[in-house]
Amino acid sequence: MLSNLKNMNGVTVLGKKEQREVRGGDKCYLYIDYEDGTYGGIVLYTSLENGSSTANDRCVDLRLNGGASRCQYDCAHDGFGQ
Repeated sequence: MLSNLKNMNGVTVLGKKEQREVRGGDKCYLYIDYEDGTYGGIVLYTSLENGSSTANDRCVDLRLNGGASRCQYDCAHDGFGQ
């Protein structure tokens, strides 16, 4: 069925870059360990161009000002788990 759709008049198959642009942004997960022994997570939506940079900035802020002892991030545009 997918191959039939691809062959229809006017259909364009989007590459990864175009698919992200349609979505309009990037999604990052932040995993946080706090100094008091608790932990948490944040889902962060960012512009596509600034995904990892924004997530990194947020982790740095949590480490310096938010009581986090550890912060990691994983963003969709790199492929989760990469």
